[in-house]
Formats: sequence, structure tokens, C-alpha cells
Amino acid sequence: VRTARFTPKPQPEISQETVEFDQDAAINSLAQLIRCKTISYDDSELIDEQEFEKFQEESELDIVSGTIQTILYTNDSNAYTILKLLSDSGNTITAVGYLPYAYPGQWLYAEGKWTNHKTYGAQFNIEQYDLVMPKTKENLFLYLSSGAIKYIGAATAALLINKFGENVLDILENNAEQLSQIKGISPQRAIEISQSFHSQMILHRIVDYLAIRGLRPILAVRLYRYYGEKPLERVQENPYLL
Repeated sequence: VRTARFTPKPQPEISQETVEFDQDAAINSLAQLIRCKTISYDDSELIDEQEFEKFQEESELDIVSGTIQTILYTNDSNAYTILKLLSDSGNTITAVGYLPYAYPGQWLYAEGKWTNHKTYGAQFNIEQYDLVMPKTKENLFLYLSSGAIKYIGAATAALLINKFGENVLDILENNAEQLSQIKGISPQRAIEISQSFHSQMILHRIVDYLAIRGLRPILAVRLYRYYGEKPLERVQENPYLL
């Protein structure tokens, strides 16, 4: 890869005094290094302002948003996903990308590029995204009946929504004992269901944390696999894990 050369600006002298470690600043600085793009230019050339602006325009991403209707394919090893999205404008879109916790019923905001697959036609390639958990009963049923949470299928999803309504996700995460009020769910099974949902929320939050800093969601999958139930805490303690 040929990288551009910039004329460096003079740097102020660094004081020998002890500098207090700023954790959040360190994380943001590392994130900037990880997500930075290279520009193809001959090493002998310097980028002028006009050329750099042109590069920025070419790098701008398209935006789509809507409710996930169907997951067509997911690679369990890297979370590469192909899905159908009902856009906010009413169109059905095929979108692809690394989405570790995407399920039907969630609202998706995505930035990326349109491509034309030789076999499947127009597809939206997701580079950055945000997922919002479902709130309406209709979308909650889509989500819960999709197999997103262990031990919950269509029949149990309907019972949960009839019992807890739009508060069902809060019950799943914070009040597991109430799940045993549903016929067929024992106290032990209620704990297992809640643990399954809790694990998904851990991944959800690490993806959100990285997205704010412009980092791609595939990194969240790796952090979760390496550091288990507390990847966010580990990164906050030691940003250089990124």
C-alpha cells in the first residue's frame, strides 16, 4: 500500500513533569489509529488540500435504516451476516456485514456502500451500524420468536409478550424470577433464559462502545471471545488491548 506523506508540523517540547494518564483520551487515540485509512499516492508527492478533500468525498458512506425482517445467513465464527431489512421508506433491502447480535425485530441504522452482486443483485455493505432493541409488541415477537434467546420459540414468545407486554426485555434482563410465572418455564429454566439474554446484551454494549469511537463491530466479537463476560471492563482498564 502506498501511503501519503504529510509535511509534519513542529511539535511542542514535552515537559518532564509526570503526566496523569487519561484513560478515555488513550482509548480514543488508539481508536483513531485503528480506524485510519491510507491514501494511494506516490511517495514523492505531497497531498494538497484539494486532493485530500476529493478523497474525503469519495470516502463518504451511504445510510440506510429500518427494521430487520429476516436473517438469511450468519457465520458463527466471525458474525458475517446477510439480512433482509424493511427500510423506513418501505423498501426491502438486502444488507451484508459483520453484525454480531443482529436479529429480526431490531431497528438498524447502517452506514456503508451499495454494491451490485453478480448473482444476488443490489446489496448494501455495512461498515458501521447501530442496533436498537425492539419496543413494539410486533417487533418484540419478531425478535423473541427468532431464536435470539435460548429456550424461547414462537409459542413462548407469545406467552411472554401477553404477560409482560412491552416490558418483557426488562424482565428478561433484570427480573428473571418472574419468568417462572409462565407455564412451562421452571425457576431453573428462567435463570438460563435470563443468562442467555444477558450474554447478548454484553456483546451489544461492547459493540456500541466501539462504534462511538469509530471501530468496526468485528472487533467486539474478538474481544468477547478473548475476555468473556467482561470485555468492556478489560478494555477500559487497559486500552492497549485494542
